Order: sequence, then structure tokens, then C-alpha cells
Amino acid sequence: MGWSVRMSLPLSLAGFLLLASGGASPQGTEFNLSCSANEVLVGISGRQGWWMDGVAARCRTVQENGELGETVRSTAYTGGTVNTLRTFDCKPVEVMVGYVGSQGDNGYVLHVHEILCAPWQPDTRTAKTPARTARAFEKKTGSGERIAESCLAGRVGTRLRGRAGQYLDRLIDIGCSYAAGAKPIHYPNVQKESPK
Repeated sequence: MGWSVRMSLPLSLAGFLLLASGGASPQGTEFNLSCSANEVLVGISGRQGWWMDGVAARCRTVQENGELGETVRSTAYTGGTVNTLRTFDCKPVEVMVGYVGSQGDNGYVLHVHEILCAPWQPDTRTAKTPARTARAFEKKTGSGERIAESCLAGRVGTRLRGRAGQYLDRLIDIGCSYAAGAKPIHYPNVQKESPK
């Protein structure tokens, strides 16, 4: 009798911990939330408590004529599910080309407080300049370091890549690349005069 009680306690505790974590992956599990080949990144979804619980990428289709599609699709979500899911998208004629946030000393992402949105150029299928900042999650206090990425030369975001479990451990990159069928502008190399 004593043996079965001792066995049932750990099983009950394990079940409680699994429910409390929302069934999240083990901490530090790598993820790659990619848009499809004919899509571009236009925003992020996520949950935030004292720090970021998790994220999903928000993607919009590039149509045959180069225009962005009307609907926005969310990729799979990764991370904990305790807090309310919130979404931050660029305008319907913009694409996401970067983000700014903070990585806490505890190893978790504190916040992604801005996303960078750039005008979409349908004829070249590239991002135009200048990009604008759009408000995202609330800034959280705490020591840490700035995290940021921005795409250059007409490239756009195509994914969210990082590590997560019950919380968002790391946001690594947004997969800056040219959209399918892009016609990027190539500037000629400028030769410097040799010193005389």
C-alpha cells in the first residue's frame, strides 16, 4: 500500500507540472517558424508575462502580380500558453524587416517592443525605405541586453527562429532574404581613387 502511494505522488506531480506549463517543450528547444515560399513576414504574435512566453510568425502571400494578399496567416506557436495571445502586424501594404527588444540576464527574452515595417514594392517584390517602427509588446524593466535585427537592401523577413520552452529563451533571426521573384536593385561598385 505504501509503495503505490509513493508512486502515485510523483505521477500526480508530473501531471500537474505538465498542465501548469501548458504542455510546452523543454526549455531551450530550437524552433524555426517559417513563412511559405510565396509569403513574407508581416508581424508577430506572442504572449508576455514578466518576460515573453512564446511567439508565432505572421505571414502574408505575395500574389502573382506582386501585390500582397489580403489575409494574414499565423504559423505554429511555440512557447508557454499562460498569458493572453496578442498580435502586432505591419500595415496591409508593408512587410516586416526587423525588430527591437531586450534579452534578460535570466536568459529569457524580456520583450520585443518594436517591429520594423517597410513599404512593399510590388513591381520589384522588395522592401522600400524608409522603414518605420511599430509598437509591439510592453517594455519590461530588468537588466539585460538589447536584441535587434534589420533586413537591408530590399530584403524582407521570412521566419522567426530561436529557442523556447515554457518561456522564450532566444530570438535569433527573422531570415532576411529576397522574396520569391524579387528584382533587387544592384548598385554599381564605386571605385575609390588610389592615394597619390
